[in-house]
Amino acid sequence: MDERNDIQNQIIENMQLKETDELLQIWKTNDRDAWSDEAFSAVEKILEQRLGTVPPQAEDAEDRQREEDIKIEEEDKTGKWLLWISSLAEALSYIALAFYIIAGVIPVIGTISLANAVLSVGAAVIMGLFFFVVLQFIAKAIMVLLDIRDYTGQLVEMKENDK
Repeated sequence: MDERNDIQNQIIENMQLKETDELLQIWKTNDRDAWSDEAFSAVEKILEQRLGTVPPQAEDAEDRQREEDIKIEEEDKTGKWLLWISSLAEALSYIALAFYIIAGVIPVIGTISLANAVLSVGAAVIMGLFFFVVLQFIAKAIMVLLDIRDYTGQLVEMKENDK
């Protein structure tokens, strides 16, 4: 037990040599990989003596990592759903175009009048193109939004790393 007290006293003596600002930085960052529990105990005692109160600590690195992992997981789920919706919209656009073209051609087969045939095929192609464009727009808009989200996330991460 004496050896443990000697170690704790040595840590306290070493920490007392540090400036208050440095001790505050150690305390606030709460980096448990860099500092032992004994060191944090010593820093807490010294800060209480020097400042009267001890400021709050940042969350433990493991807690921060766990929260970051959960956030990334949720973003991945959202991103996967949006990618699926985008792919579905793109596939449906081609299906709609093919359907309307086929739907316009089938009635023409038994038609004698050229004007009716042209009108029927023309109307079907226009409807098919309309749905094609709308669904393609939805698919591409989702992809652009996902790119914006990813780019924003990268900017935030770069900004946090600069701090």
